[in-house]
Amino acid sequence: MQYINHNKNDGQGFNSLMQGIQTLSHQLTAPDAALFQSVNEQRVEMIGLREALISFAMEEDWVQLAQALQRIQSVVNLLNCPILGIAGLLNSGKSSFVASYLSATGRRRILRGDASSCGTQRFVLWLPEKWRQDDALWAELVAQISGLFCGRYEMLSDDSQSAHRQYNQLAAEADQQVLDVPLIATDPGLDNLALLDCPDVQRSDDALSAAKREAFLRQAAPICSAFLFVATQKNIADEKAGKVAGGLRDMMPDIPFYLVMNQVEPDTDMQPHQFLQDRYIKHLIDVLNVEHFYVAYHYRIMGWDDMTPSSLHRLIQADDKAERVPAAWQVSPNAEDNVVEEVPAERYLIGLPERLESSYLAMSQIQSHWHRFQKQKRRLVSTLTRQVRHERQLMQALHQHLLDFCHQQTTDQANNPRLPLSPELIQKLHRGMEAGAPVYIRPLLLSGRKMQQLMSGGIGAVKRMLAHVRLIDREALYAIKSQALSAQHLMESMRDHAGLRDYVKTASQDDLQQSWEAVLKKTDLSAIQLAGQLDDQKIAMSASGAWKKISPAKKAYAIVQGMLALLVSLSVVLLIPFDFGASAVTQATVLAQASLPELVTAAGLGGMSGWGFASTSLARTLEKELFVPYFSDFFHFACDAFGLPRQISSQPAAICLQGGQYKLQQSELPGQSLPIQYHPPRFWSLNQAGFDHLEQTIRQVDALLPEKA
Repeated sequence: MQYINHNKNDGQGFNSLMQGIQTLSHQLTAPDAALFQSVNEQRVEMIGLREALISFAMEEDWVQLAQALQRIQSVVNLLNCPILGIAGLLNSGKSSFVASYLSATGRRRILRGDASSCGTQRFVLWLPEKWRQDDALWAELVAQISGLFCGRYEMLSDDSQSAHRQYNQLAAEADQQVLDVPLIATDPGLDNLALLDCPDVQRSDDALSAAKREAFLRQAAPICSAFLFVATQKNIADEKAGKVAGGLRDMMPDIPFYLVMNQVEPDTDMQPHQFLQDRYIKHLIDVLNVEHFYVAYHYRIMGWDDMTPSSLHRLIQADDKAERVPAAWQVSPNAEDNVVEEVPAERYLIGLPERLESSYLAMSQIQSHWHRFQKQKRRLVSTLTRQVRHERQLMQALHQHLLDFCHQQTTDQANNPRLPLSPELIQKLHRGMEAGAPVYIRPLLLSGRKMQQLMSGGIGAVKRMLAHVRLIDREALYAIKSQALSAQHLMESMRDHAGLRDYVKTASQDDLQQSWEAVLKKTDLSAIQLAGQLDDQKIAMSASGAWKKISPAKKAYAIVQGMLALLVSLSVVLLIPFDFGASAVTQATVLAQASLPELVTAAGLGGMSGWGFASTSLARTLEKELFVPYFSDFFHFACDAFGLPRQISSQPAAICLQGGQYKLQQSELPGQSLPIQYHPPRFWSLNQAGFDHLEQTIRQVDALLPEKA
């Protein structure tokens, strides 16, 4: 079997969505023209909505929404090609009603009968023969029809037996894949209306369940401009009738529906107008909001012709030898209007195609698509509103978790900030301690030149100095070394962090380590710049207060051993990268850091409570002038590396330290400059302003929606 592929609907071309609207708008009344103006306005609105949907990985929803709007254009393109869908329950005579509109040749190609081998198992679209003569029209028809299914279609065979096999193919071959491949046929008996013969939805077999059949029926509904729903007198009370009818009406809420009760027994005690009072029929009429109710008496039961206008019988049964088709006529609620031989021809179902105006059907179909589009859009707006709220909360939580993580990595157990140790910082502290010391003490301190020699002497110079310093607490010094920031340490700690481990669980170890390595390299450069920018005068003033807190009896001891031990311990910490085995080959970055209390303890001065190097004044100065900008950069670079915005609200994040609460500062280094090694499950490119923009877009879209869509 050969299927023809023809699917133009990719859902992305809404920029050409309104082509051809003007042609139809000239034929419409003012209210209808206003509708098309609203449709045209969707172009701008859809752009904002598309932005929002794609931001939350809802591209498929966007495609479906664009397709829903594009179907309106499809109706415009096929303005004069209305399709009447004929659907209903099992063995209700749907195909027989289709046959009543066809030529004798066409009728022979339709499979009819009550047996399962005679059931219509596939969608069959019957088109006027003249439509095929117009190549452009035919191409558009085929594209729209196949686009609603799987992008394929199959022509119905001209041979009646082959056509019958195609009609019943699903049951014969148990091949459910052919259900969504519609059959297309043409017939010279049709003029300005096409017919869609729909398969039964009640049959349930191993190949395809009833639920799937109903889904396919709803899938086909959008191409129809009107529906004729067929039920028999025996099954019209079946609850399945209301379910199937309601599904079709929900899909196309504005197109006309017609209800026909077939196979009515002529010896019933009910008169035609009394059918309209039957609760089951009334329910179905209400569900479908039908325009007209028809009856067709069972032509296989004696007396049927007494209940059928003779002119109607002659009209649909031109050849007495041909297989009969149902003769349906419209029932009036007034009994006197239902005298059989007085029923006028305009109430015959066979004449319905001539009474249906193409513009009316097109407008009804467009209204249905429009309402479905608005309903679908309202659902997406509601989903987006919830999604924005959820994602904002999730991102705020992740942002806070990363902030807490960075805070833990850069403070000691007492929440004292660990300062980034560098030669620049040590020299700054030495100059400040020297400048703030009493005049009579300054000559005893290491001169700036000697300090520089110590710093440039490397590990050998430090070891020689260590030999003369007895105060240094080597265990405390090792503890400082263990707190140095390395990419491996940060990677392992991040994987263990309760708030972040799920966020990075899909990342490889190499990705995480490379990301943190990039963070540390930038943070190291930042720390050096920040140390160089420290105000010498502020350090000296803070150090002056520290010296004043040292008792005179201890000053000499502090000068001789304390200051020397402190500076040597600082130098040892600076050699941590070499001690950890980093080399120029690996180019690993290790940031040495320590809090002032940790340094004092490592220098062996922990028991000298009067020694004021870790005094409040100096600690607060370094906390504010050095640590806060250093931490801000470290955190912001981490945000860059892991796809989070540096700031998610109008106010910057804050951290609490011993000196109080501090707001993070803007980095002098640009954001998003790190090569992101790891792409997390959610890549946040939106900050607070981005979320606000999305919410504003959603509010604007929501304001344009009707109260009920």
